[in-house]
Amino acid sequence: MSKIYLIRHAQASYDAEDYDQFSELGYLQSEWLGEYFLQRGIRFNRVLSGSMKRHKQTAESALKANAAC
Repeated sequence: MSKIYLIRHAQASYDAEDYDQFSELGYLQSEWLGEYFLQRGIRFNRVLSGSMKRHKQTAESALKANAAC
């Protein structure tokens, strides 16, 4: 059975010049997300992302953590 996971982007940098950039916590959150899926044996056949920088950063970081562990 196919499943779809909808994930909101990790924390952006609210006070930074570029709001569409991760905060330090945002990087940790996306890594934790990848580890969460890995610990549950969840792998992905396809990943789609929004066009904003923080969308892509969340997907890339979570997938990297999911593959590295």
